[in-house]
Amino acid sequence: MLLFGTVILWGYLDEHHYFSHVRVAKITSSPWGNHQVKLCASWNAKTDPPVLECDQGHSELEQVVPVRFYGDTLRELDPDTLRLHWSCQRSDESRPSISCRTVEQP
Repeated sequence: MLLFGTVILWGYLDEHHYFSHVRVAKITSSPWGNHQVKLCASWNAKTDPPVLECDQGHSELEQVVPVRFYGDTLRELDPDTLRLHWSCQRSDESRPSISCRTVEQP
């Protein structure tokens, strides 16, 4: 019975993005300072690596780096045309230095 409860709890926590995963992502943005938060978006497409567009499409910088994601970078049951929205923060003290959490669709 305890094992069943643990599996249910694990599934709930995973579904609500309490666990993170690290993926290499391509990020386009304007210059990004330490501890700065940016709103970014990506397409729900099977691209490897996923592409995060920050600063509403301004792309002075383009980098391919590891990113810690709290949320799904691909939703299998949703169309490729769905935009996924992220709140991303850069912190030079952590590895990877960029972490992103899903935010509600506007």
